[in-house]
Amino acid sequence: MTLRPAATAQSCLRDGLGDAGERVATRALPDFAVRTLALVNSRVRPMVHELGGFKPPSNERARRVLGWQPRSAEGALIATGESLLRRGLIKRQPFSGTPGRSTPATSGHLIE
Repeated sequence: MTLRPAATAQSCLRDGLGDAGERVATRALPDFAVRTLALVNSRVRPMVHELGGFKPPSNERARRVLGWQPRSAEGALIATGESLLRRGLIKRQPFSGTPGRSTPATSGHLIE
């Protein structure tokens, strides 16, 4: 599976993280809003150059040179989410409100 759209990654996390997955954002912040936010928020500025395009990741060299075999995209995403939860980097708060509206996302990036 190729996880190109953010929506695919979001649905994978929502399904794979159980109750904690309820807080995964399901809507994206439009590019113009991210550019505007970057004017006043230095944490957002590095994301601006990534807007509007997609650079497909490649692990071809690691496979060729190291003989490495990666995990599935879904497995890697779920393992990352579980690791963030275990380390306390994502707060386990009771979910309230409309699913997917707890945190806005921008081109795959979460903004706090």
